[in-house]
Amino acid sequence: MIPVRYIVSLAIFSAPLMFFSIGSISAFKILAAFLLLLLIRELIEFKYYFLIGQGSFWSIIVGFMVYNIVVQILFGVFGVVFYGGYASMDSSAPLNRLGAQLFSIALIYALTVYIYRYGRQKQIVVAKPVIIALKLLLIVSAYELVSIFFNLPKVPMYLEVEASEVHQNMSNILGINRINSLAGEPRFYSVILAVAFNSIFFYFAHFYARLGILSKLKYAFLLVFIILLILHTQSTSGLIALSLLLPLTFGLSKGISFSNKVKLIGLIAVIFMSLSPLIVDLVQTRVIERISEEMLSDKYLGTDGAAYVEVPGAGLVSFDATDATPLVLLLDKPFLAITGLGYGNISTYVKPYLPYYSGYWGYGYQGVVEPNMAFLKSILNYGIIGNLILIILYWKFFKHYRTYGCQYSGMQLTSFYALTSVLICSYTVTSPMLVPIWFFAFHAAILDGCSIKSPSAGKAGGAPQ
Repeated sequence: MIPVRYIVSLAIFSAPLMFFSIGSISAFKILAAFLLLLLIRELIEFKYYFLIGQGSFWSIIVGFMVYNIVVQILFGVFGVVFYGGYASMDSSAPLNRLGAQLFSIALIYALTVYIYRYGRQKQIVVAKPVIIALKLLLIVSAYELVSIFFNLPKVPMYLEVEASEVHQNMSNILGINRINSLAGEPRFYSVILAVAFNSIFFYFAHFYARLGILSKLKYAFLLVFIILLILHTQSTSGLIALSLLLPLTFGLSKGISFSNKVKLIGLIAVIFMSLSPLIVDLVQTRVIERISEEMLSDKYLGTDGAAYVEVPGAGLVSFDATDATPLVLLLDKPFLAITGLGYGNISTYVKPYLPYYSGYWGYGYQGVVEPNMAFLKSILNYGIIGNLILIILYWKFFKHYRTYGCQYSGMQLTSFYALTSVLICSYTVTSPMLVPIWFFAFHAAILDGCSIKSPSAGKAGGAPQ
């Protein structure tokens, strides 16, 4: 029998590697399904210890998971009753969608439980596969950069040949060379890179004074390389994430001396100045022109592919159908923002709007719809209530960091900055591999399982949570 910790590590390692998937089957799903079976066995044997008595942070996470499962089931059932008659592909039929998404959320929450469990017992079980997966992604990316200049074979997006060929044909039509490593679409990979950059940068910032010259050069080279990779994904999401994460995290950070902050800001300036021609070009073509010519222009008005939404205060704005229909749903039924629809139920509730907002990407009227815009996805999946639970938990983490951060280990600091980065991305850009609850669970584990002394209490008493 393979020890459970190995399965947990393999599941974490495979989670961002969408390359290892064929259709709806992936290495992650197979491993997470095994963990779900183990968890079900524990429940059958009345072993509820993973739900209670594990620490104050974990209690909030359990509340978030229970709330979202209840909402998902309730709105999923209502969706089957009220929208079951609309034309659908098999995968987007309300009943099929409810079953598939309940299974998906069960896999996510099963891994969440094991991340927390091993985060307390043996942190390396969780941390090491993340580091190895990131290194693998960077190595493959290095090959992709070389392949662009030397016309070497491309790295396919998936193991599935047909899906990879579609992606390659699209790249050829557009005349661009975008890297995606083993993380699937370039926009997903770019956000992983932005989170990695932010976490490594602030780890570097905290321990800058203790590092030797060779270590400083190593980190500086790694940061430059990651920025170069983000630029070569040519992803709007990556550029937005990078531009938001650094200033916002700088504002939250504590324990970095003023002189070190000045040096690090200087380092960032040098990096961006050295890459400025590429950065300026991408910002112009992938952000400014894309927003002005695709979203704010009227060139799609009156065409079959038009998907214009009357946005209060902005007028008619052109969207992809996967964003237009959820936005119209939210504007039409704003009360849904309170509870959310539950994970994956958006596709069912937008069915009445699809024939009128097909979108310039031509998704049709019967397919699965998931918003690209992160704030739409967060609001409609979790609602104000669910998001408020996450924000309250982050606020507790933030207060703990501001009070005891000076005593944090390298792993605790890196975890806090990774969690902060993922949370920001969850409301600004979209990346399905960066599941916020996993980062919350690991950070909760390494705080619930540690003993940090209060600065004002000397040797007496531990840090309150």
